[in-house]
Amino acid sequence: MNDTSILQSEKSCRVLLVEDEPGDIELIRYAFRITDGQTFHLEIVTSLKEAIEQLSQQEDEFDVVLLDLMLPDSQGIETLRTLRRHCADIPVVILTSVLHNKLIQDALQAGAQDYLVKGEEPRALRKAVHYAVLRHAFNQTARLSEAVFNITHTAIAVFDSHLRAKQRNQAFSMLMQSCDASLVTQTLDGVLDVLLGQCCWPDIQIQLEEGGCFEKEVTVHAPDEALTFLMRMHRLDRPDGHLSNYIMMLDDITEKKKAEQRLAYQASHDALTGLPNRSLFNDRLQQSIVESRRYGQSFALLFIDLDGFKAVNDTWGHAVGDRVLQVCAERMLNEVRESDTVARLSGDEFAVLIKNSAVPAHINLVAKKLLDSLAAPIRIDKIDLAISASIGISSFPLDATSPDDMLSQADSAMYEAKREGRNCVRWNQSSA
Repeated sequence: MNDTSILQSEKSCRVLLVEDEPGDIELIRYAFRITDGQTFHLEIVTSLKEAIEQLSQQEDEFDVVLLDLMLPDSQGIETLRTLRRHCADIPVVILTSVLHNKLIQDALQAGAQDYLVKGEEPRALRKAVHYAVLRHAFNQTARLSEAVFNITHTAIAVFDSHLRAKQRNQAFSMLMQSCDASLVTQTLDGVLDVLLGQCCWPDIQIQLEEGGCFEKEVTVHAPDEALTFLMRMHRLDRPDGHLSNYIMMLDDITEKKKAEQRLAYQASHDALTGLPNRSLFNDRLQQSIVESRRYGQSFALLFIDLDGFKAVNDTWGHAVGDRVLQVCAERMLNEVRESDTVARLSGDEFAVLIKNSAVPAHINLVAKKLLDSLAAPIRIDKIDLAISASIGISSFPLDATSPDDMLSQADSAMYEAKREGRNCVRWNQSSA
């Protein structure tokens, strides 16, 4: 038997009734005819086989199944289990003639949303169907949310309004273990202290109250390395507007930050020597000018060109020439302070910023140490090499007031040193 009854309304609930008793069918049909503002689309089959066929052919056509467990081709709880094996994820309400606790318990464990004793008033039937659909939708959403919570790579932890730990997902536990194995056994409150130790909780609360969220990059020092996380916290309110929970999400961005740092380093440093390149040197030169103007200080710029480097390249090749540049870079770094800057501008041209000093005696001492260091013999692959350097010096603010002028004046002084025999130091004329 297959019968369809459609009652028109703005909202429609599609019901598949699996029942073989004509009297019960009529009672249910009558119950759905009184709609209380909601329309029920009722389709009726009289056997489990027909129900499975209908659901397999039209799995998206029904919102709920009303199932009698005593059918011509199936009896008892196995009826529900068989239907569940063959049908889509759809709520099932059991129809029973006798209120039997064991049967009801088994039915609910087998996946039924609800149960209903036959012959109850129409309103109870309609409510049971309506709430079964709502519960199923809610449970389905909850299952999806739980699945996403557990399988996402984002670490998530939930805290109550007093910052007491409520829940964390596997990704959060794994992330904490990568930081420190002991954190896994701590309460989440302790973990929160570790993560928020770099922040001011009252300030975070203000942002959460005003905007509902807070975001910050935090660094946790693990045993092997420092790990960087993007931490986001969200405030979750109850329907009445009062605070319910805080949700923390952590994404490990350590490798991303390392990649960004590598790119930034490559863009600002010489690949061969590791020294700052011309671009970074110009930035530091400009910064030194700004600081010197602000604090009334002076500084000096040394422009260095290697003497005899072209002959090394031409005679022994670029591989040996590259090693010579690396050795010279190391030697220059050893002769200046950490606060000073040694940069490779191009080829065999270097520059040194001597900060917070333009006293000729001090600068001459540094320049002499650089000359002596660079003139020392260099041995590469059993080859003894000898080079020297010519150094030109300009000072701020005596010689120039802009980066370009500083470099130009020092460059000119360097060429003067070249003309006067090399392996010597010359100041810009205005400084002399």
